[in-house]
Amino acid sequence: MEKINDTGRFLVRTLFAWVVFTGAFLLSGCSGQIPGISVPNSSSSSSSSVSNELLPSVGDTNSTATGLWVLKWHDEFNTNFIDAAKWIVRNSVWGGVACNYASNHVSAENGSLIIRTDNVPSGGYDYTSGFLSVQSNFAFVYGRIEVRAKLPIAANITEGMWPGIWLLAQDHSTGGYNITNLPPEIDVMEAVGNYPYKIWTTYHSGSYNSGNYGDLSNPSSIDFSAGCHVYAVEWESDAIRWYIDDVQVFQVTQQITSKPMVFILNTAVGNDGYMGIGLSPNTNNVFPQYHCVDYVRVYQRPL
Repeated sequence: MEKINDTGRFLVRTLFAWVVFTGAFLLSGCSGQIPGISVPNSSSSSSSSVSNELLPSVGDTNSTATGLWVLKWHDEFNTNFIDAAKWIVRNSVWGGVACNYASNHVSAENGSLIIRTDNVPSGGYDYTSGFLSVQSNFAFVYGRIEVRAKLPIAANITEGMWPGIWLLAQDHSTGGYNITNLPPEIDVMEAVGNYPYKIWTTYHSGSYNSGNYGDLSNPSSIDFSAGCHVYAVEWESDAIRWYIDDVQVFQVTQQITSKPMVFILNTAVGNDGYMGIGLSPNTNNVFPQYHCVDYVRVYQRPL
């Protein structure tokens, strides 16, 4: 065989690298890779067999509860479009944040929902991100809410990123927020950039001072920016319990709401001072950033 010269070796190496990169890119999403960030595979990734799923109650780790949760609503994001029958994608700013929300920053790609945050000015703001809420015809009362997601909170390069997975009272879901009389809100998960080991789990109800219950969770020093994790809440009439990867991390029993709630997914860009933490982006930030959601599932107790 004729000896390959240096130019040939270079071309072979380049072709091999292109094939490897292309194959990895095509695995995009929470179960593979999204542009610019790597996400490990997991046995808990979405499945097409969930339509009749029964989930044994996780409940309190010290209880002997044997009740079941029955799947009532879900989105596995297995299409290449956002299902308008399920979701409303916002096209304007919402709340006291430093970004505008645009529909072209929310997409479904390769089995995952992708919320992209850019340092691209729009709507009078320096940053643009994504925000979507479930259609009002699926407002619900009580249930287990479960989301598998990867968060844009890597240390030193995501200052100001503020990803959220949350429930808000249906009658407040389209805007308006009175800090002296907060609508019921259950934050399944909140995180802030540059703190990859911390997750906030919070329940707001009534006045800010008397009804703001929250916990700063740091289970097992997990780096939540390094891969996908399952964030869940069990909302019942007498308690709200929070779980990360099926480990209970928080619970409240005060002022439990019975108002219908809607589900919201977003990444905000924060302002300085929120929760006592400087949140404005700095010059070390890397853009774009991606909030990747593998699935959303809502379960309820059998009637």
